[in-house]
Parts: sequence; C-alpha cells; structure tokens
Amino acid sequence: MTFKYRHYVLGLLTLVYIFNFVDRQVVVILIEPIKEDLGLTDGQLGFLSGTIFALFYTVLGVPIARFADQAVRKDIVAGALAFWSLMTTVSGFATGFFHLVLARIGLGIGQAGCTPPIHSLLADYFPMESRTNAISIYSMGPPLGILVAFVLGGWVAEEWGWRMAFIVAGVPGLLLAIVVYFTIREPERETANSDQDTNASGSLMDVLKYLWSLHAWRHLMFGAALVGLAVYGTLGTWMPSIMRRTFDMQTTEIGIILGLNGGVTGAIGLLGGGLLTTYLMKRDPKWLLLTPAITLAVSVIFYVGVLATENFTIMVSMLIIFSLVSGSIGGPQFSAAQTLAPASMRAVSSSILLAAVNLIGIGIGPLAVGALSDALAPQFGDASLRIALLCTAPLFFWGAFHFYLASGWVQDNMDRVAKVA
Repeated sequence: MTFKYRHYVLGLLTLVYIFNFVDRQVVVILIEPIKEDLGLTDGQLGFLSGTIFALFYTVLGVPIARFADQAVRKDIVAGALAFWSLMTTVSGFATGFFHLVLARIGLGIGQAGCTPPIHSLLADYFPMESRTNAISIYSMGPPLGILVAFVLGGWVAEEWGWRMAFIVAGVPGLLLAIVVYFTIREPERETANSDQDTNASGSLMDVLKYLWSLHAWRHLMFGAALVGLAVYGTLGTWMPSIMRRTFDMQTTEIGIILGLNGGVTGAIGLLGGGLLTTYLMKRDPKWLLLTPAITLAVSVIFYVGVLATENFTIMVSMLIIFSLVSGSIGGPQFSAAQTLAPASMRAVSSSILLAAVNLIGIGIGPLAVGALSDALAPQFGDASLRIALLCTAPLFFWGAFHFYLASGWVQDNMDRVAKVA
C-alpha cells in the first residue's frame, strides 16, 4: 500500500467514525426537547441515551469482532454503517418512548460492527511505530462527531424540531457506506513470528482466556471501563442538560458551545496525547499506559470545577481544560488494545475495550446518574443533576490506578503477543 492510499483509508475511516458519533450523540443535544415533547423522566432519558444502546452494542460487539478477525473487514464496516444510519433516520419518525428504544437498539446493533474491524484494519495498514498516531487521528471521530451532532443537531432542532435532526444526521451515512465498500481494499493481515502459540487463536473462548491472562491487557480493560463511567457516561451525556437547567440556554447556543469544545478542544487533546505518548514510548513502552494514568488523575480537578460552580465563564473554562486533558486518553488507550493483543485477536481486543467503555460507562452511567438525579430532585430541584454527577468523581482515581498497574506490564505483554499468531 502506498503512503497516499494508506492515509486516504485513514481519512475515510475517520469520517466513518465521525458519522458514528454524530448518529450516537445527536440524541444528547436533543434530550431536553424530547423530554418536553414526550414527557419523559431523567431515568428514562438515561436509559434511552445510554443503557439500551450499550447493551446491544456490547452483546453483539465481541462475536462480530471475532468474525472480523477472520472475514473481510471493510465489508463489515460498510454494512454496519448503512444499517445504523438507517436506524438514526428511523428515529426521526418515532412517536413515543418505545419507538425510540427500538431505534436505539438498531443503532447499537449496527455500530457494533464499526470500530473493532476498523482498528484491526488500521493495525495492518500502519506499523507499530506509527500506529498510535494513526489511531489517535482515527479517534478524532468522537470529538468531531460531537461537534457536528451538537452544532448541526441543535440548530436543526431549533428550526425544524428534534425529529428532523435525527433524519439529517442519518441520511448521509447511507451514501458514505457505498464509498467505503467500493474504495477500501482489504490489506494482508500481519503475521506472527515463527515461534507461535497456535492455541491462542482458536475459538472465541480460547481468545478471551488468552487475553485475560495478559496482566497489562486486563488492567487496560478495567481502566477503560472506569474512563467510560467517569467521562462518557457523565458529562458526555448530561452537559447539555446542565447548561439548560443552570443558565436557561437555548438548544442552538448549547450546541455551538459544547460542539466547538468537543470538536476543537477534544481533537487537540487526542492528537496531543497521541504525539506525547509516541515520543515517550521511545524511551520506555510503559508510557503507552502511564500517560493515560496521569492525565486521568489530573482531569478530576477540572471535572469537579465544572460541577461546583454556577458561574458561566468559570464553568466553560473548566470544561475546556477538562476536555483537553481527558481527551488525550483516547489515542493511547485504543492503540494499547491493538499493541497488547496478537494480530489474530485485535478486533476482539478492541471490541472488549469498547464493550467495557460502553456497557459500564455509557450503559450504567447515564441511567445511574439520571435515577439519582430523580431521587434528589424533590430536595435539590434543578441542582440535583449536578450533585448526582459529583458523586462519580472518585471513579477517576480508580481508573488511573488500573492504568498505572497496566503500565508496569506493557513490555512483558508485548513480548508475549509477539509470539502469537
């Protein structure tokens, strides 16, 4: 593969990931309009935005990933993109909570076939020395997707209603799926050294047992789950509601502020984290996971700062710094899922990391925070949501601890997987 074509594929797959998060996150900016229109509770909205999506995403993610380790990955990606885009479009025609739940189930099923096969593709397109940077670029999909979802989704909802926002978000992905199918070539898979542990690449259960035996990989999964719970399942879901309830802002205003913050600041954090980690890894491979450990522990300061103030300027300033620092975790985290797994298990490794982030973080986080907010509302009113979110702050230190433990096993883990098919 030429340098130009490899980077064309990287750009196209990053665009797929942007569409992934546009379709996944547009519901977040629409939470308050949906709540007002359909009369839903915070608990229902938490279930809708996180739990039901994460459940189906996770249940199907691992078997689809195992299939991707043995099948044509670019076909899986194209088909998944077309299906979840259709489900997003269908959301615009929902008439009640049950209909939205069904559409989110479809979204979860479709998106289960996105990132694991893409991570596996990128690992074969890019050698280890440039893999973290490539996956950091790909990982710009979430912040850029949030930018589009919040800014465009908020504006469309303000002008034409929340139903039209879903339709506008979903239709373009159907066209992009055609481009992916016809222009991406399936690369040859990386092969292992001649000294292979062939038993490790057998059934799905064999793969899971082997990966679980790797100390660094195991702690990476625990850390990723806690990142999902502390970051994506909290402010990632509820920040638009915090701003609406605290400052009585319009959906368009919230979308612009949070979209620009997520798209610009988050992207800078991702690229910066990838470049810094790549540089430090030249000295010691342990920095692959030591960098996320440090940044996760530091970011809790700004997380609390966002929630502890009702001053608009201070809140936005704290949010920008929080997004910059916490965003730097994404590239190293997902690169580690590829680097710490054998070539024949990379899609499964990535799917389990995503399962940890989504099922624990997005699946439990929004529902738990929403339910706690409902319970606190009689006493604290609109402040109940901020108080519920503050209760999650200790999770940052717990997650950082697992990344720290994982960093000490990185070299040993890499030496082991180098011998596995």
